[in-house]
This record gives sequence, structure tokens and C-alpha cells, in this order.
Amino acid sequence: MPFKDPNARKEYAAKYRLNHGIKPRPPKRVPECGHPNNPYRGLGLCRSCYDKSRHKKELSTKSVRKIRLAELGLSLEDYDKLFESQNGGCAICGGQNPSGNRLAVDHSHTTKKVRGLLCVNCNMGLGCFKDTPKLLLKGLNYIMENGG
Repeated sequence: MPFKDPNARKEYAAKYRLNHGIKPRPPKRVPECGHPNNPYRGLGLCRSCYDKSRHKKELSTKSVRKIRLAELGLSLEDYDKLFESQNGGCAICGGQNPSGNRLAVDHSHTTKKVRGLLCVNCNMGLGCFKDTPKLLLKGLNYIMENGG
């Protein structure tokens, strides 16, 4: 249903929500920095405050990564050494993640022992076979028998 008038769509949506018992959406709150010379007053943070908030986010992401690695008994330096020992690629296929994200730390879920770094595809593949050698061998035999 095309709307020629931009306000007609809003009116239609408001009536629809009212008739179907859907609560109206609250207005979006934009964080204000409080600087008097903010050129984006009413729209959000000024440039310097926006940059600082992005920097805080990057720091918290790094902290989260440290915590996740520490749960497996690794430091950031250990990860980097392992990455270099694998020539910067997945331990199984030698490739990188298609998205460019870091390689996943593969580990035994029973012993928590780190086995290596894997791309997302190899990591998910092992997960689908439940890290069970018997199941992996069955899969390998299946492929070999059926023209792999």
C-alpha cells in the first residue's frame, strides 16, 4: 500500500497499533554530552564525545577477549604465539575467517585443553560432529564410499 503523503504512513501505523492493541513505540533517546557548543544538540554526542565513547567500547571488547582467553588458560600473548605457530591460518584448513574475524580457540570441552585455532567453518564442523572421533570417522568413511 503506497503512501504519497509521508505523514499518512505514520497515521496509518498509529491507527493500526491502536486497533490491534499494540503499545506505541517510545521515542528514541539520544545521549547528550552537555557541551554548550555541541553542533548536534538534540541529535546526540558532539564529535569528541562520540570518539571517546567508541574508544571505551573498543577497550571493553579487548577486556572481554582477555577474560574469555583467561578462562581457557591463555593470555593475549599466548594467542598471538599460537597464531604465529599456525602461520596465521586455521589448524585444519589453513584459511582465515571469511568475515576477517579472529580465529576461534578450539579446546576440549571436557579437559579445557586448548588444541589450536580454527576458522568458523572448521570450528562449526567439529561442533556438529560433537568432537567425537568415532562420528568424524563415520563421516569420513561416508564421503570416501560415496565419491568424495
